[in-house]
Amino acid sequence: SHTLTIYGSNLQSGDYAQFKWTKGSGAGVWNTGSTPTINSASQITESMNPGTVTDTISVRVCNSSGSCSSGTQAVAVN
Repeated sequence: SHTLTIYGSNLQSGDYAQFKWTKGSGAGVWNTGSTPTINSASQITESMNPGTVTDTISVRVCNSSGSCSSGTQAVAVN
């Protein structure tokens, strides 16, 4: 398990992260992570367990209404 820190702006309680990977079970589908920790309006942390597969995981942030950021960032897992 790893902790991912996400930097942004106007982050607030109820915001959450979604992840999408390219290999294995559940690939190609946005999956909601665990409840993140809102550290401040510009930083949240999220626990993630990418398993043992080398992959690139796309990440986006959504608000409590389910509206998600149009831009995504990628995390390389080796």
